[in-house]
Formats: sequence, structure tokens, C-alpha cells
Amino acid sequence: IELDDSVGPGLLERLVISNYLAGYNVIKIVSKDRPLSLAQREMVRNGIRKLIGLELVEETSRELVFQVLLEYSDLPIDKVIRRIHVRTLSMQSDAFNALKNRDLDMAKGVIDRDNEVDRLYLLAVKQLKDAVRNIYLRRRMHVSPRDCLGYRVVVKSLERIADHSVNIAVNAVKLVKENIVVPEEILEVLERANELATNVHKRSVHSLFKRDVKMADECIEEARGVWELEENLVKRIFELNLPLNGALYTKSVMESIKRIAGYGADIAEIAINLGVGEPEWK
Repeated sequence: IELDDSVGPGLLERLVISNYLAGYNVIKIVSKDRPLSLAQREMVRNGIRKLIGLELVEETSRELVFQVLLEYSDLPIDKVIRRIHVRTLSMQSDAFNALKNRDLDMAKGVIDRDNEVDRLYLLAVKQLKDAVRNIYLRRRMHVSPRDCLGYRVVVKSLERIADHSVNIAVNAVKLVKENIVVPEEILEVLERANELATNVHKRSVHSLFKRDVKMADECIEEARGVWELEENLVKRIFELNLPLNGALYTKSVMESIKRIAGYGADIAEIAINLGVGEPEWK
């Protein structure tokens, strides 16, 4: 990657990530016009912190060379997905508890943990892209091309669940800072919706690895209960005449809970698709 005045911090970070995901194991950043400044070096290091296994192996006044040092056998794709799932499940739980208990520290902790999910997500995407291109790697990873396509949707759904957990935490912070108290009956509806969404999220991933079609179908049906609760919540918000900001933040929380249930249902659909055997092509 050649650095010049047209390559800003955002583009440089995106180029590094794109090359990492494309499967390059060595990425060299070169400044041809002038030596790399301290600010540029720090900018590059901050960008590559999102990428698991990419380490600085060589440094000169005009070049930075990074290499992927992680073997896929060290962290196979199924283990990466499980790690993302555990983290997103924890973030979802803590985000709602922060909202319920008006706990600013817990809310900020959820926001901070999103970076770790992003790092695991990018690693999973890299592994799946490499596996699609390389039959020998697929055999080592014990995945088929169909698995790769399904898992790609799964990891994106989990990453989005983490993002919506962050949104719940952000709204929890706003409610505390603006001294807005959510009425108990509204909180009860949110809690019930969150319990359903959590169950869908948890059991959908379980059904994926078990290839349990029946459980996956139950998850999809259960997700619909969250959408019904959303209608009830909106009605109660209007009836209780909440302050504008309180209504907006509460509705935003409910929207994120609904989206989490929806992404869980998407994972369940993949579980059903992968649970059905493939025809033998002649």
C-alpha cells in the first residue's frame, strides 16, 4: 500500500482491512515521498489493532511490514463463532441490566467490548473467504462451501447483535444523564421482550451447531413474540404521555431488542438450511 497525500487515515485503515480480508498474509505500507511521521506510524498501529494475528515484523523510516502469524488450527472457525456468540450474549445481558439498574459503568463497559467483537468478526470473515478459495483449507477447517456461505451470514448477524446491544447501552446512558426514569410497566414490557430476544439469540446458535432443525424453527416462531410486544409498548408510551426524549430513547431500545430477535431468527434460518442434506451431483 503506497502512502501519499491522497490517502487519509480512514482510507488507509480500510485498505489494510480489505487486504487482510482478501487473504494477503504480508502487508507492506510504503511512503515513497518522505519518511513516515510518528503520527502516521501511530495511525497505522491503531488501525491494525482490529485485526487478529496481524503483527508488525519489520520497520524502516519509509516502510512498515505486517504479517499474519495466526494459524487457523490455533483458532478454528467454529471456535471463533462460539467466542463471538458468548461475547454478544454477555453484551446483550449487560446492556439491558445497565438500562434497568441505571448503571453507567456497566453501560460503558458494553460499549468498550464492541471492539473485541469486531476483531473476531473480521477474523471469521477472513477465514471464510480463504476457505472458499482453497479446497485444502476447507478440508483442514472441516467446512464445505455451503457452510462458508451460511457462516458468513451468521457472523454478520452476531456482529449486528453486538451493535444493537451497544445502542441499548447508549440509550441507558442518555436516560441517566438526562434524569429520565422509565415507568415500571414500560420496563416490564422491555424486559419481557429482551428475555424472548435473548432466548432466540442463544438457542439459534445452539441449533446451528447441533443442526437441530426443530429448535431452529421454534426460534423463528418465538421471535414473532417480540414484534407483538413492540406494538404493545408503543401504545403504552402514548398512553403514559412520556417526555419526548424518554419516548425516543425507550422506542430505540425496543427497536434494538426487536432487531436482535430478528438476527437470531436469521441465524435459525441458516441452521435449518445447513441441517438439510445436500444432493449428490453427478
